[in-house]
Amino acid sequence: MVFRGGRVIGTLPTTPPNWIVTEGSAPPRVTKPGESFVIPIGSTLHFSEKHQSYRVTAQLKPDQGLIIESRFDGRSFGDEIVERNYFISVK
Repeated sequence: MVFRGGRVIGTLPTTPPNWIVTEGSAPPRVTKPGESFVIPIGSTLHFSEKHQSYRVTAQLKPDQGLIIESRFDGRSFGDEIVERNYFISVK
């Protein structure tokens, strides 16, 4: 991931899973392996698959990077819902 011109640019791995992504008001769609995303500061992307989802928001202050909120729903196989928050600095 890199920070360029007030935006964060990130690339997905080339291996599965493929995610369903929602960008702004666009309809949800399936990602492509190795696809790159440009996330303007203050914008949010939503990634989801069968049991896992991520909400990714780009921020500039106090530190530039990505706020990532993850949710794993394991109830269909007897587990529980696990939610975590992360921050990834981007230079």
